[in-house]
Amino acid sequence: MDYSFHPLADKEVDEIVGSYDGIEDTLGDEFFSELQNALTRVLQLLISSSRGNQMREAVGERLLQPMHYQLMNLDLGPEPPFRKFAIGPYQIDLVSNYDELQAELSSLRRETWPLDFIDGPPDEPKIVTKEKAGKNSITATVRCKSEPEAILSNGREKGIWDLCLILSYLSGRNVFLLENERRYQHIVHGFDVVRSWQMPQAAEIAWSNRTNFRSEREMRPLWYFLHLNSSSDAEVKALLGCVALEIIQRVENERSHAALPDGFEKLIEKLKKEIEQSEVEDQDLRNRLKSAVGKWGSESAAQTFRNLLIHYELIESSVEGIPLRRVRCISEMRNRIAHDGDFAIPDWIDDAQRRKDAAIFIAARLIPAMVMEYLNRKFGLMQLNRVQRNSGIIKEYIYKGTHEGMQIDGI
Repeated sequence: MDYSFHPLADKEVDEIVGSYDGIEDTLGDEFFSELQNALTRVLQLLISSSRGNQMREAVGERLLQPMHYQLMNLDLGPEPPFRKFAIGPYQIDLVSNYDELQAELSSLRRETWPLDFIDGPPDEPKIVTKEKAGKNSITATVRCKSEPEAILSNGREKGIWDLCLILSYLSGRNVFLLENERRYQHIVHGFDVVRSWQMPQAAEIAWSNRTNFRSEREMRPLWYFLHLNSSSDAEVKALLGCVALEIIQRVENERSHAALPDGFEKLIEKLKKEIEQSEVEDQDLRNRLKSAVGKWGSESAAQTFRNLLIHYELIESSVEGIPLRRVRCISEMRNRIAHDGDFAIPDWIDDAQRRKDAAIFIAARLIPAMVMEYLNRKFGLMQLNRVQRNSGIIKEYIYKGTHEGMQIDGI
C-alpha cells in the first residue's frame, strides 16, 4: 500500500505505518486497512505541522537576522576618539580605513581654535581649514537587530531613514545609504550643529526626541533645512529658510494662541451675515469684505514673529528702539523673500554698503539660525553648549548689531 501524501514525509510514514505490518491477520484485512488509513491521516497532520513549524522557524530566524547598512559621508573628524557607538537600536561602526577616507571628504572653509569647546581665548593661533570638493565615501556600517519604523517621514521608510536625517542635520552634510548615492551625488553641505566629538551624544538625544515632531507640517522645516544645506544657490537657500520659518511661526502660534474675548466671534459672524445681505452687488467684493472681517482679532505677522522670539527667550517683551527695528526687519525679510522674492531694506542704517551687508546677513545667517532654534528645541538639544551658541548669535545681532563681535550694522 502506498502511504505517501507529502514529499517531505514519505519516508517517515512508511517507517511508522510499516512497523504495524503483520498484525492484519489478527485484526482482519478490512479493519486493518481502515486503521492504516486513519493512522496515515493522523501522521499527515502531525508531520505537516512539525515540518511547517520548522519552516516557519527557519524563515523567522532569517527575518531576525540583524539588518546591515552602509553609511556614506558620516564625518566624525580626523582620528576620532571612538570607532563605534550606538544610537537607539542602531550600532554604528566606522570602517577600518575611515581615517584615509575621512581626509578625502568634502570640507568647508573653517576657522577654528585648537580646543573649540573652551570659553576663554586660546593661547595658540587659529587653525584654518580650506574648502575642498572631496568625494562621497562609505565611512561607517550600521547594524540593527530589531528595526523600528521611521517617524520623520511621510512614507513607509524604516528607522534608518530617521537616523540618516538626524546625522545629516547634526553634521551639516548629507549622510545617506549606499543605494541613495545618485540622489545625493552633489557634495554641497552646511556647517555642523555640534562638533564631531559630541555627535554620538547629540544624535542619541535627538533620536529619543524625534516623536516631538507630531505632524508632517512640523517635520517640513527639517526637510527644508536639509535641502537648504545641500543647495549652492543663494536664492534657493534664502527661500527655503523663509518658508521653513513661516511654517514654524504658524506651528508655534497655534500652540500659544490666546482665545478671542467673549462675544467677539459672534460679532464677526454677525458682520459677515450683514455683508452678505447688503446691497453690494459684486459677490467677489462681498467675499473679500467677509474675509477681511474674519481676520479681525488675529495678530499681524510681525507680532507673531515677535511673540515667537519672546517664547524662545531670544528677546525681552520690553524690547524697543533699534533692537525692535531689527526684529521687525527679520520678520519683514522673511515675508518679502517668501512672497515677493525680494529683500527687505534695513532702513535704520544710513550707509548703503552696511544696509546691503545687514540684509545679506539676516537672509543668509539669521533666518537659518531661527530654523535651527526650532529644530534644536524639537530634538531636545538645548542643553548642549554649541547649540546654545546658535541662540547667542540671534541675541547678539538683535541687541548689538554684531556677529561674534564683528560689526554688521555699523551702529
